[in-house]
Amino acid sequence: MDEKNKPNKAMLSALKFHGQSRDALEASRRLADSPAMKAVKAFQENSSVNRLLESLERDERLMRIVQGPLEDLRRAGIFDRDSVFQEQLRPVLQRIDAFNSRYTLPDVSTTVRIMQEFQQSPAAEALARYATRADEIQRAMGSMHTPWLDEQQNLRSVTSFVEMQGIGRILEKMPAFDGTVCAALRTDLGDWRDKIDWQELELTDLVAREAFYVGLGFDPSLTNTPAPAFQESTKIAGLQREPPPLVVAYGEPAPRAENDDDEEALICTNRAHDWLQRLESQLRKFIDHRMTEVYGPDWPKHQLPNGVYEQWVKKREAALKSGRQPFPLIAYADFTDYAQVICKKDNWQQVFSRYFVRMENVRESFQRLHPIRVDTMHARPITQDDQLLLFVEVKRLTSVTLI
Repeated sequence: MDEKNKPNKAMLSALKFHGQSRDALEASRRLADSPAMKAVKAFQENSSVNRLLESLERDERLMRIVQGPLEDLRRAGIFDRDSVFQEQLRPVLQRIDAFNSRYTLPDVSTTVRIMQEFQQSPAAEALARYATRADEIQRAMGSMHTPWLDEQQNLRSVTSFVEMQGIGRILEKMPAFDGTVCAALRTDLGDWRDKIDWQELELTDLVAREAFYVGLGFDPSLTNTPAPAFQESTKIAGLQREPPPLVVAYGEPAPRAENDDDEEALICTNRAHDWLQRLESQLRKFIDHRMTEVYGPDWPKHQLPNGVYEQWVKKREAALKSGRQPFPLIAYADFTDYAQVICKKDNWQQVFSRYFVRMENVRESFQRLHPIRVDTMHARPITQDDQLLLFVEVKRLTSVTLI
C-alpha cells in the first residue's frame, strides 16, 4: 500500500470504538461502555484531534469517513453532554462544515448547463453503461432538496450523481445478476469476485477498510458528498426504499443494543442491522423453499457442505435447551454458510444457477456485505461506502430471493 493510502495511526485510534468502563454506578458504567462514549474516550485519551485535522487537510477523501459517525454523535446529543469533547472536536467539525459548504443546490438553468457539459465529456459514457438517459438524470437532479453539487469539482460531482442514479435505474430495468449489470457495477463498486481472506483491520477499522475498498476498484467519489445529499440521492435512485419484509418463521432478528445511547449514537449502523436481518430471513426462506422443491424437506441432511449440517444441529439443540422457540434448521446458519450452500456444485446445477447466473456473482454479492454485517453485529459505525454497498446488494438479492 502506498503512503498516500496508508491508514493514518491517529485516524485508526480515533475511529476505533474501544475502551474499558470506569468504576462508577451501573448507569455510568453502561454509558461509558457504549460505542458513543468509547468514541469520545478514543479522541480524548489519544489527543488525536490535531492529527486528525491534519489528516483531513492532506487527504480530503477521509472526510466522508469521519463525518457520518461524528454526525451521529452530534445528533444524539453527545456533544451537549460532554462540552470538553465538543470543544476538542471543534476544529474537526469546522473542517467538515467547511467541506460541506462547498456544495450547492443548483437551479434549473444551472442543471441544464452542467448536464450539457457532462454530455460533451468522456464521462458521459456512464449513461450508456447504466442504460439511462440524460433527461432521467436531469429530472432526478431537479428532485433534490439538499446541496449536492461540488462547486470546486463540478464535472466529478455530476458524474458521481449520474453513476448513483444509473446504478438504481439499471437495477430497476434489468435482472440483478445479468452479466451487463454485474460488469457495470464492477466499474464503480469494484471487482469483488476473487475470494477474500479478510484481515482483522479491514473488518474493524474504517480507514483501513476505505483503503481496501479503493484497492478493489471502489470509486470513492460516489460517496464523497455531504451525508444529507447522499441519503437523498440514494432514495431518488430507488436504492433506499422499504427494506425487505422480515420472515419471522425463519428466526427472529438478533436483538438490538440494550443501551439507549447505543441506539441513539449509531443511527446508520442500527438501520443497516435491520436491513441485513430482514434480508437474512428472506435468504433462509428462499434457500429452504428452493432446496425443498428439488430435494425434499430433509435436504439439509444430504445437501450441505461437509460439517455444516452438524454445526446447525448443534446450534439448534443449544437453543432448544435454553428454552428458545424452534425454527427451521437453516435458521441456525451463519451468514457465510448461505454462499457455500448455493455454490455447492450439485445445488448450483440443480437449483440456483437459474437465479444467479454465475457462481462468482454469488461470492461477490456476499463479500460486499460481509464487513458491513460484522460491524452491525458488533455495534460499530459504518460509512457511506458501506451504506451504498448495502443498498445495492440488498436490492439485488431481494429481487431474486423474495418469494
